[in-house]
Amino acid sequence: MIRITPAKAARFQAIADNHGLSKFEHIEELQRSDELAGQRPVDSEHSGPLKIWKTRRREDGKIFLAQEFEDTQGIVEEMREPLLRLLTHPNIVSLIDIVRDSDIVAYARDYTVWEDADMGNLNRVLVLEQIENQKDLPEDLCWHVLSGAASALLYLHHGYKHSHTYNTLTLQDLDWHPVLIGEISPTNIFFKSTDPATPYGTVQLGGFQSALVCANSSAPTAPAPHSLQHNPYSPPETKLPGAMWTPQAEIWSLGAVLCHMMSGAPPGAEGPLLPLRYSDALRGLVAHMLGTMPAQRPTVLAVLKAARVAAAVPEK
Repeated sequence: MIRITPAKAARFQAIADNHGLSKFEHIEELQRSDELAGQRPVDSEHSGPLKIWKTRRREDGKIFLAQEFEDTQGIVEEMREPLLRLLTHPNIVSLIDIVRDSDIVAYARDYTVWEDADMGNLNRVLVLEQIENQKDLPEDLCWHVLSGAASALLYLHHGYKHSHTYNTLTLQDLDWHPVLIGEISPTNIFFKSTDPATPYGTVQLGGFQSALVCANSSAPTAPAPHSLQHNPYSPPETKLPGAMWTPQAEIWSLGAVLCHMMSGAPPGAEGPLLPLRYSDALRGLVAHMLGTMPAQRPTVLAVLKAARVAAAVPEK
């Protein structure tokens, strides 16, 4: 028997007034794909794949992605507000809502709601590049990806939001705990259409399946995810047993993505092979990001500043 509290009854009535169970209306069930920014991997212990939909918010008609979830540990209510505050930034695929319809009606699905990065991901761009037999991408696109991803990492690592309009930094929380996303590759760098004047769309980091919040803000580290030990976008220090994942590791991963954009492949054993047709500034920065020693790599703020300077310099 389901116990309906006064709060749940009021919530049910409010939703019923919208002529539907939920404040979101699922329009279409989607096939799982690397290009869907809000999805999580299939849980092997789950009886089947968790569903993902294109969904419409009833109050304003805006389109998002919805991902079914099962709260087996009972932590969603406790973490709901912190997650909604944390996962919101122009350069990350932001978490819009966590909907608990099962609180209202038995067997209803619970789901998370994410921004719809409707222009696909960087992996799609690289695949199309390969099909069309092109070996590199435009330099302005490389700087664009670098700037957007670095802005996202600056927020996740240090809690600062960067204003592109005023070129200023704003600290979101004095008690910020660094977040390590745990994986950066072409499959979790997305593009969202926003301003028609920006043909590439807004760059957004997504895929927080491996993300961890670090207790130590001065020296954030986390065990390197086992799934990344053979990942070509993971730095050399994470290939060793007992390896730790750090902000410097994520700088290397982002550099490896840029190397792929510029040369057609992530860096191999011989190191990055960056074509001379790119500017000295871009090649030098990417090579610096791919330094063997973590302490020698640039900070995320240095990467962002370099990208912003490059964006302000007109092409020759």
